[in-house]
This record gives sequence, C-alpha cells and structure tokens, in this order.
Amino acid sequence: MTRKQSERRAHPRIKASFALEVTRQGAVLVASAENLSRSGIMCTLPEEVQPMTRVKISLCLPPTGPGPREGTREIRTEGVIVRCDPVGPKGRFETAIFFPALGEEEALSIDRFVKGRQARQTI
Repeated sequence: MTRKQSERRAHPRIKASFALEVTRQGAVLVASAENLSRSGIMCTLPEEVQPMTRVKISLCLPPTGPGPREGTREIRTEGVIVRCDPVGPKGRFETAIFFPALGEEEALSIDRFVKGRQARQTI
C-alpha cells in the first residue's frame, strides 16, 4: 500500500494477531486477525464466505498495558464481508469484514487498542 492510500483511510489500521469468532447463520468459524481498525478487521477464515454476507463478530482485544489483563476488552458487533480470497494451499481465506454499526463504547475500545499499538508498528 502506498502512503497516499493509507492517508485516505478514515481510521488508522494496525497489524493484529489474535483469535476471533465469526458467526454466519448460526455456524461459528474461528478466525485469526491480521489487522484491525475502527471500521473493520482483516482475518483468515477456514472457509469461504460470500461478500455482502452479514456476520456476527466476537473478539477479545489483547492487553495493551503491562498487567496481564489490563486493557482486555471483549467486542461483540455485526459485520459485513467485503472480500474473501483464497490464500495458500490449505483452504484458508483472507477475509475483510466491515463494521457497519459499531457501538460507541466498542469503537472507543478499538481506538484505544489501535493507539496503544500504533507507536510500535506501521502498516
């Protein structure tokens, strides 16, 4: 991504590495986060999900402070699959999920998490 592209983002995005659950039509898929912002998450899913599919997201933001549970925050929200592309030979799918209706409290928690990690990394 060029610098110009990153400047067009409405919210900062950071690399992320934690598990989350994506629920589609009652089926829970365990995913791995790749990056996160207030507007959405990029993750790897074990199966393909069609774009424009509505899903439920459940994730626990890792701690950002020195204490083992300091800053840990559970986020539950709805998402919409924007993109789902196969990656690698093992049937994994890189999936972009947009958060259309993130609550203010959840949005602030993600903002704090992103700002806490931003100084240490750049995408």
